[in-house]
Amino acid sequence: MNKRTRWIAIALTAGPLSACAGTSKGGATDFTVRTTPAGATVETTRGYRCTSPCRVPLGPYAFAATVSLLGYKPVQIPVAAGENPGSIDINLLPQDPGAAAPVPVGGKSPPQ
Repeated sequence: MNKRTRWIAIALTAGPLSACAGTSKGGATDFTVRTTPAGATVETTRGYRCTSPCRVPLGPYAFAATVSLLGYKPVQIPVAAGENPGSIDINLLPQDPGAAAPVPVGGKSPPQ
């Protein structure tokens, strides 16, 4: 799946991120991330980390949240400054069967 198709799939799955449920100024101070399957790691570029389903704090600046789970393709969620997506539901897609496996520590594969 190319990047453009992936973003379209994310947009359709996650819903419109610009739909404001409130802003961080005088409104909601966080948003909810739910994933299928549950248990994915949600990590923001501001250093916040939680396990889905979870609430992610907002701030006055734009940031991105990466959603990842072993065996599934990671998803990045951009959050514009001052906007609150409310809640985001993400259906994680399995990794491609032919995708490269992570390289073990030390760069050597275990003996078979």
